[in-house]
Amino acid sequence: MRSRVFLPLLLAVLLPVTLVGCDLLGSDDSGSATASGVYVANGGGFGNQNASLTLYDPETDATQTLPSDGSGFASYIQSLTLSNDRLFVVFGETGTVDRYSPETGTQSGQIRGIPNPRYVAIDGNTAYITSQDYGPDPSDLDVVDLSTNTVVDSVNVSGTPEDVAVADGRVVVALGGFNAGSSVALVSPSDLSVETLDVGCTGPRSLVADAEDEVHVFCTGRPPSENADGVPGEVVTVDPSAGSVTGSVELSTQIASESLAQYVSYSAAADEAHAILATGELLRFDAATNSVADRVDVSGAPVGAVAYSPSTERLFVGRLAASGNPFSTPGTVTIHERDGTALDTLAAGVAPSHIIVDRE
Repeated sequence: MRSRVFLPLLLAVLLPVTLVGCDLLGSDDSGSATASGVYVANGGGFGNQNASLTLYDPETDATQTLPSDGSGFASYIQSLTLSNDRLFVVFGETGTVDRYSPETGTQSGQIRGIPNPRYVAIDGNTAYITSQDYGPDPSDLDVVDLSTNTVVDSVNVSGTPEDVAVADGRVVVALGGFNAGSSVALVSPSDLSVETLDVGCTGPRSLVADAEDEVHVFCTGRPPSENADGVPGEVVTVDPSAGSVTGSVELSTQIASESLAQYVSYSAAADEAHAILATGELLRFDAATNSVADRVDVSGAPVGAVAYSPSTERLFVGRLAASGNPFSTPGTVTIHERDGTALDTLAAGVAPSHIIVDRE
């Protein structure tokens, strides 16, 4: 079973990092958590069994990749979620979500029975996981009890569910896979009743729940084709409790990720989101003012993932290989200053698809 192979490898990586003086979830003298690690999911290609994880320690500049023998995991990685001391790794083909403790490197469980899991949102001891199984009930939100790591309930939602967030007493699900649709689902945790809200944009894909219990819906838009003009992306702000749209910002181009996994990342400490644009730039969205703060030039190989560390003011940009098959050729992670100035390049695995900076 894949998880049995992964755990000792994870321990082998975490122990050397600790020995050089940097726990993955470190703390300063006051006991506050500090940024001390960067997780990179190298998604790999569907059916290729070439996914991997890269761990980068900014303090020591040490990089480790799992599996260490380069064999690759049995499934592509769709997404990562870090919640307190729990790291969730979402594997699409095997239909599993593996859960680990970053502090100790011990595995605390595996969630099974969710066809093609996509994204995870955590609320206390409950996980909400979106699923696309393309079967008789293809559009599900699954509820998982993390005390037992078992699916305890599920509800069908319309559209194609992608990202999920919890805010203001609602579970919000983006229903805009494949650059289509214009709605989100607002789900009540108590009875799983579903309200569908049309947010008026094309392709609601990624969600950001901010400190004010607003949810910002990042809509990809639609690229031009032979039969239709393109539609630019948009950021729509939703009040989950009221079930209403409270504002929107239209963009001049599409939101697009070459990995087809991570389109947007959010830093709660900075209250900022970074979205990948079709131009290869990064859109910096200020979640406090609900406005675009900047567009950051990170020109280079195709971008498939992004994360920001406010404590160091560094951007981490996952890039697919510039030549060859990007889903069978190793990519890189480039490190930038806040204004986009390139600082360094890290070797990564095939198709970097999701990056998380350890909690700050």
